[in-house]
Amino acid sequence: MSLKPFGKLNFLFDARTKNPLFVMKRNFSNFITLLKRLGIVVFIFMLIRVSFYFYNKSYFGSIDFSTGWNIFIGGLRIDVSTIIYLNGLFIVLHLLPFNFISERWYQLILKISFLICNFFGILFSVGDIAYFPFSNKRATMSLFSMASDFWNLLPRYCRDYWYVLLFLILMVVMMEYMYRLTQKIHEKGKINYPIQILLFLVGLILTVIGARGGLQNKPISPLTAIEYVDINLTPLVTNTPFTMMHTIEQNSLQKLSFFNAQDINNVFSLCKHNKERKPIHKMNIVIIILESFSKEFIGSLNNYKGYTPFLDSLINHSIVCCNAYADAEQSNKGIPCIITGLPNLMDKEYFNSIYQSNCQPSIASYLKKIGYHTSFFHGGTNGTMNFDIFSRSVGFDHYYGRNEYNDDKDYDGAWGIRDEEFFQYFASQLNTFPQPFCSAIFSLSSHHPYIIPEKYKGKFPKGPEEIIESIGYTDYALKMFFEKISKQPWYKNTFFVITADHAFNTVKHVNSLYDNFVRRNSIPILFFNPDQNERVNINHLSKQIDILPTILNYIGYEDDFPSFGDDILNKTAKHYVYRVVNNIYYIHDDRYLLIFNTQEGSVAFLDYISDSQLSKNILNTGIKNQKELEDEMKAVLQTYNDVMINNSLCKK
Repeated sequence: MSLKPFGKLNFLFDARTKNPLFVMKRNFSNFITLLKRLGIVVFIFMLIRVSFYFYNKSYFGSIDFSTGWNIFIGGLRIDVSTIIYLNGLFIVLHLLPFNFISERWYQLILKISFLICNFFGILFSVGDIAYFPFSNKRATMSLFSMASDFWNLLPRYCRDYWYVLLFLILMVVMMEYMYRLTQKIHEKGKINYPIQILLFLVGLILTVIGARGGLQNKPISPLTAIEYVDINLTPLVTNTPFTMMHTIEQNSLQKLSFFNAQDINNVFSLCKHNKERKPIHKMNIVIIILESFSKEFIGSLNNYKGYTPFLDSLINHSIVCCNAYADAEQSNKGIPCIITGLPNLMDKEYFNSIYQSNCQPSIASYLKKIGYHTSFFHGGTNGTMNFDIFSRSVGFDHYYGRNEYNDDKDYDGAWGIRDEEFFQYFASQLNTFPQPFCSAIFSLSSHHPYIIPEKYKGKFPKGPEEIIESIGYTDYALKMFFEKISKQPWYKNTFFVITADHAFNTVKHVNSLYDNFVRRNSIPILFFNPDQNERVNINHLSKQIDILPTILNYIGYEDDFPSFGDDILNKTAKHYVYRVVNNIYYIHDDRYLLIFNTQEGSVAFLDYISDSQLSKNILNTGIKNQKELEDEMKAVLQTYNDVMINNSLCKK
């Protein structure tokens, strides 16, 4: 075939052949092969998403065709962006306009880079299938702050979730096999530089567009998932590598300017004080933080028997927060909220962020100023989640962990010392402390793998979730603790605070009321004074960061202090709950939930009482609560970022 009809386009074709179609195919084959190889990862990510759904189906419920299609389209958009980020180097290497790209050694380099980059994407995606029920969200970079604990528990997790490991191996083997199907030895010879350079530039342009998720003004983010599905289903649209990449820079906060200095104080004030100015009463303070104790498990906070008979008996003589919520979804975020009153407004936990060296006041540092002895107890192996470092950094003088307990016959084989024995140890140590003292303890037995001592097998009721038996065991440990300390002379002069580090991510709900994005974070918060004879219900919203100002006001602390929370016993204060998940902020009052982003502002406004599945966005429909929640969220965020950036929480 003559090339004359193509005139000046002769430079497009290889001089060794007279077939333009063959030449065009040869020139584009490398580009097409790249698309096929990236398509392999798209296919595998979709398989993982389907597996993620079916493994956690009881969390998401049934999905109709329309919703499934939206998940597919939104997920495809986010997957393509993720895969391009993961394979950026591979894409560039694949499209380089040089002769050596056809060489065997270079093709081997391409394959190795492809397998390594995508292995980690698949690893985190598959691993999150089983991790999601514990965190109630796609994993973020904060996962790496628990690296030491992860490696210690990895053998047990591999044993318990062997099928996830098997699925990971299957996905990696499938990826390698499908890649081999795309391999062939390219014909050696000179490449056509004009075409290959053009394809290289086109490839880079498409790469940028794909990484951004399209041609819109701003690149996509985890918040993009809300464009496709209701908020409960957003984890099905995103993927784990995507959320991890979008939380890499979460440590660094940006200065916000929603309000000027004068106006912000009309919305939110950081300065708190003893409103009644009652005389100080230096009661001992004991803060008991129970691992994963959701409100759902506690009968006296519901209308059924529950699994915590002792806690129920204590509640009948306590000040009880009937509408209390966790500020965070993980222990290493929730405990700082309780101890410091600092909200969880970074995806990365505060004491592993770049602000960890900030001066951070806490219940310990305030009470030390007025003569309290301070201590923190956790039966876990010292170094677990850095609780020992954290407690000392915020003012606790003494830390007691597995090392200090110093008797591994009571070691549970996974996390640390079993609750019964460690609570008894806690009681013994309290007897030695000078009064007044402030001591906090964090339990551990109701954490996966929920180990029950052999002598108690069958003693505690089981329920729809594996954790429930261990909830009963920890409740029993708490009972034995109170039986021991109730005989001590300091007991009557002690103010007990009992709460949870976070709610358990229940899949099989004891009560369907908690099958709701907001209510599933419900936890107990109660204040027990041994002289209290009757139960007092607090029905307005309360949260973990309210505990610190409540304690200080209860004992009559005289100085003003900064706090993001409010005294729970102050009925005139505004009471909101706010938190962050994957860089998206959530704030709610006793009826409405607002979803907020610092770049885009309010993106959803929902009535979580009448619309329990949060399927109807009523943003900008004239409901006044929207403006109130927006202003509160803006003022809190602006204040939070300012005090973190400027390290200004402690009085100079």
